[in-house]
Amino acid sequence: MRREEIEALVWQLKVATVAATATRKVVDLSENVERVMEDMTCKMVFGRSSDERFNLKAIVQKSLVLVGAFNIADFVSILAPFDLQSV
Repeated sequence: MRREEIEALVWQLKVATVAATATRKVVDLSENVERVMEDMTCKMVFGRSSDERFNLKAIVQKSLVLVGAFNIADFVSILAPFDLQSV
């Protein structure tokens, strides 16, 4: 699976580079790599390239925010019953 995805990425970059050279624009490598990583993850999780029902990028970003959130009740135990951050 990885080999196929990387081959597709290289082919897309070649096409984009030819088009960008003709119009003197820049190819956004980060966007292309991000798309390939998202497609690979969707294939592993859902069994297909992409799923319209789930926005995987938004789900990952939201869970990272929740995991990295500082909860004051972890450090000041007397505030735990108030659940100030609803986490």
